[in-house]
Amino acid sequence: PAFAGKTRVQQHKMVYDALQGRMGGELHALALQTSAS
Repeated sequence: PAFAGKTRVQQHKMVYDALQGRMGGELHALALQTSAS
């Protein structure tokens, strides 16, 4: 339910924020498929 009412961009930002800066360091690429259900 954390994604309920959020746009796809907002959902993806929540995921990236949860990764706490690991993109470009430990993680090089990430494909996201998010859902509000």
